[in-house]
Amino acid sequence: MTVEVLRIRDNRKVYDRNVSVVRDSGAETQCSCGCNEKIFLIFLEDATPLWKLNFTHDGEINILPSIWRNVGCKSYFFIRNGRIDWVI
Repeated sequence: MTVEVLRIRDNRKVYDRNVSVVRDSGAETQCSCGCNEKIFLIFLEDATPLWKLNFTHDGEINILPSIWRNVGCKSYFFIRNGRIDWVI
């Protein structure tokens, strides 16, 4: 198992976040709103919901589709080009 820690930047907040990625399996991060709840994203093809991880030519992280917490803080954001892009 390979675990890689990647940095993402949040344009709206003063702090950055780490995303711990287990290749071909999933990722874990903390919610970027500040509530610090853990978010788990699954990359396995037969899982639902399913996210995909890829990198830009500059090595920045993209996770698709968006991340929308339906409990707690209800945060809704994308991770694109190594940045958190908030929806509303």
